[in-house]
Amino acid sequence: MNFLENRIVRALLGLSAVALLTFVVSGYFSDYRAASSGDNKRGEASEDTTATPPIDEVGEETDPVVEEPAAPQPKTLTVLIDGLNLRKEPRRESKSLQGLGKGDTLTVISETDEWLEVETQDGKRGWISANPAYTKIKKR
Repeated sequence: MNFLENRIVRALLGLSAVALLTFVVSGYFSDYRAASSGDNKRGEASEDTTATPPIDEVGEETDPVVEEPAAPQPKTLTVLIDGLNLRKEPRRESKSLQGLGKGDTLTVISETDEWLEVETQDGKRGWISANPAYTKIKKR
């Protein structure tokens, strides 16, 4: 092959690579657009989301009954040690509101990795350590 033929072959190979890359990238973006817009352009089975209203015995449409989702059941916990501090804030340096005793039952309000926001039987709210050696959590 002479110099000119070599350059032409290289140019054609380069153009082929660019065309292939363009084809792959455009397919990726069309799939992305279809997925983000909810369109189903690839022929996959789609779920029919049109709801038909219920019809009563006379043949008239009735309002569908909408069920409220069940509220999550609050967790309760039992204190396993005497002297567990109920704190004002979820920090070790925070003021202690009261000491809790072994066997006390608390309701869990919220949880983080290190702290539990709880409410005592008499309605006092505060934070305790989430260390499992101090409490045993159970669902109501």
